[in-house]
Amino acid sequence: MKDNDILDPRKGNFVCENLAIEMSYPKTKPDIEAFLYYLYHEDVELFVDNYYDWFLLLKGKCSKLAKNGNCKIKDRQADECTQHGHEVESLEDTAKYHFRNEWELVRYLKENRPALFKKLYPETRKIAALKKAPKLKKQKQKALTPALDDDHKCSSCISCCNYLNLIIDKPTGESRLNSILWYIYREGVHVYLDVDGDWSLYLELPCLQLDKNGLCQIYDRRSSICRQFSSSHCHGNQMEDSIRESFPNDSKLLNFIAKKRKPLFKRLNTSLKKLASR
Repeated sequence: MKDNDILDPRKGNFVCENLAIEMSYPKTKPDIEAFLYYLYHEDVELFVDNYYDWFLLLKGKCSKLAKNGNCKIKDRQADECTQHGHEVESLEDTAKYHFRNEWELVRYLKENRPALFKKLYPETRKIAALKKAPKLKKQKQKALTPALDDDHKCSSCISCCNYLNLIIDKPTGESRLNSILWYIYREGVHVYLDVDGDWSLYLELPCLQLDKNGLCQIYDRRSSICRQFSSSHCHGNQMEDSIRESFPNDSKLLNFIAKKRKPLFKRLNTSLKKLASR
C-alpha cells in the first residue's frame, strides 16, 4: 500500500467515525418495516446516496484509532478505508436523503413512495401528518408480548429489543473479507458464523422506544419485526447454541480463513497473513 493511499483519520474523516453498510433497495413492506426497526435503536440512521443506494449508518469510532487519532493498522487498512476515505469527509458529501428517526422515513415514503407508504400499518402512516417527530407515550402496563411456546418462556428481560442482527455476505473473496474486517474494527460490533452457515453482524444497541421500565412507547405502531418476534428466537434462550464460530477480532477471523479458505488466504497481503499466526 502506498503512503498516499493510507487514510489519515485525524482529518475527521467520515469513514473512521461511522460504519455505513449498504442495504438492499426497499421494494416491499417487510423491507421498510426492517428499516423502521433499525431506526428505533440508538446511534442508528439511514441514508440514500447520490446513486440512490441505501445504507445503514452506525455511529461509532474505529477501534483501531490511537488516542492521538493515528491509525494503528496502517499496513493492513481495510479496502473500505482507502477506497472511500479520501473523498467522503461528512455525510453531506454523499447523502441525498438522511433519516434519523422513523418519522423522517415515513414522511419520505409518503412523498416519494406512495404505493409503499400505503402498505404501512395505519398507526404508522398517521405520524407522516405531524410537523415534527412524535412524542413517546408512557405505558401503564407491560407491553412486551412476544409469541410464546412450551419450550421457551419469555422472562421479560427485553434483550430482544436491544440488539441488531444483520446477515452479511460470506467471505468468498477478498472484497467481502475486507468488508468483514472493516466491520470488526468498529467498537461494539461482533461477527459470527452460525450453525446454518450464515454470517451475521451483531450489535448491542438499546432501543430508544423503551421507557425506563422496559415498556414499549410505540406499541400501537411497532414494526412487524417486533410483532412477529418469538421467544424461541431469543438470544437469551439460544444464542450460544446457534454460534459455530465467533470472531471478536481480526486475528481470529484471519486464522479461520487460513484454515478454512486457503485459496483466499494465499491472495491476502503479507501484513494480514502475519496477523493470522498470532
